[in-house]
This record gives sequence, C-alpha cells and structure tokens, in this order.
Amino acid sequence: MQFRPRTVANTYYFTMRLRHAHKRYLTDYPDLWFSALSRVQQELPVRVNAFVLLPDHAHVIWTLPTKRGHVERCRRLCEAFSVALADSTGASQRLHKANFRLFRSYYPSTPIHSVAQLQRLRDYLHRDPVRHGLVAAPSEWRYSSGSMVGRLLS
Repeated sequence: MQFRPRTVANTYYFTMRLRHAHKRYLTDYPDLWFSALSRVQQELPVRVNAFVLLPDHAHVIWTLPTKRGHVERCRRLCEAFSVALADSTGASQRLHKANFRLFRSYYPSTPIHSVAQLQRLRDYLHRDPVRHGLVAAPSEWRYSSGSMVGRLLS
C-alpha cells in the first residue's frame, strides 16, 4: 500500500535528540512519548505522517495546518515528555530543581517540498533502526509507524 498525501505544504521532517546519548528514555517509556504527542496535538493541531523512536532520538514527519508553529510544537513535545518522565519515575522534585532538560534545544528539521521527498524521508526514517543495528528489518521495530502499518496490513 502506497502512502499518497494530497499535499506536502507545511510538512516537516525533524529529529529530537536526548542530551545524553547513552540514555534509552524514548524506548524505555514509549507510552509517555505517545501521551506527550497526544497532548501537543490537542493544544496545537498537527498530523503525524511517520515517526520512529530510537533509544536516544526520534525522527518525526508531521504536517501543520499553517506555516507557523513548527518549532513551538517541537519544544512542547520535548517539554511534555520530560515532565511526564520526571513524574512517572518519581524524580520530579530532584530533576526540576536541577533544571531538568532532557532534550537538546536544537531540532534539526527539513521542510518537505514534494511527495517524492516525503516518501524518501519516510523510508529513511523507517530504515533507521536497521542502520543502528537494532533489528534486521524495519517492520521488526515496534516503535515505528512503519511497523504499525505492517501490522495493520497483515
């Protein structure tokens, strides 16, 4: 099944990286990431086209309703995940006192200008767990929209 979006206007590919690469927060607490994403989507509408969570970073492709607000949504997603993680691990007081900053403050992003570029970046994103040696095939990585699509089709 081919993914055929109607438009790529206001669509971005971006990466969120943990400050400490040896941490595995994104794959240890994926439910918190999904909850944070849902909260951001309620506050600032966005359509997630594809994603992959890796132990120390996440790649996301999303489409905004307007050209404004991409960086604000990234910041809010990082903040919501950080707060949820601190709360769920019982580390809230200690981490908030230490000015807890889980993610790097820079979100490398690429505006997507064509359907072909969107498909290339989506395929790149889904193959990332294979490149990192985490699985043999993209469909095996359960923290990815690629594996979810595979499960829905089978």
